[in-house]
Amino acid sequence: MIPAFLVDGVTEQRFVKLVCSGSPVRIINCNGSSVRTAAIAKRVASLIRLWGGKFFPIVVVVDLENRDMTAEAFCCDLERAIRDEGVVDDLVVGVADRMIENWMLGDGRVWSECAPPACVDGCHGASVLKRQIPSYDKAAAGPGLLKRASASEIRRRSPSFDAFVAKLVRLNCRWLRA
Repeated sequence: MIPAFLVDGVTEQRFVKLVCSGSPVRIINCNGSSVRTAAIAKRVASLIRLWGGKFFPIVVVVDLENRDMTAEAFCCDLERAIRDEGVVDDLVVGVADRMIENWMLGDGRVWSECAPPACVDGCHGASVLKRQIPSYDKAAAGPGLLKRASASEIRRRSPSFDAFVAKLVRLNCRWLRA
């Protein structure tokens, strides 16, 4: 089983390459809170078709951004929209509530002397990190911060991450078990 990944941006792409080397990772190039679910689904379906059924599962990771819905609702809507595009591949969709930095906040031991909040979802994660690490650069530092974080710590503080990881139980990934 070789998974393939479709992700929101460079930070996510670099992170996946750090923890899942050998798996293909493509940037969706269709993100932001003004992008409609159907447009994301159309792009994701197109990228999945290019792989021709060679990889499973196909893991899709996107940010909720400022959408006026829960991460769980957006995740369900996006998966349904991808299926409506004719995708029958083994599919796992994860939505970071609000951005990938929110998941980085889940394990404060890697970025701050302060304890992380009880729940990290919903805030503007990049702003919080920037306050803690003034030199924070999303694409340069983000992947390493997330890799150093403990997935179990993030799961305790991020319902969106917990829901996503619960769908990945069959993936053989050391980082997810940390």
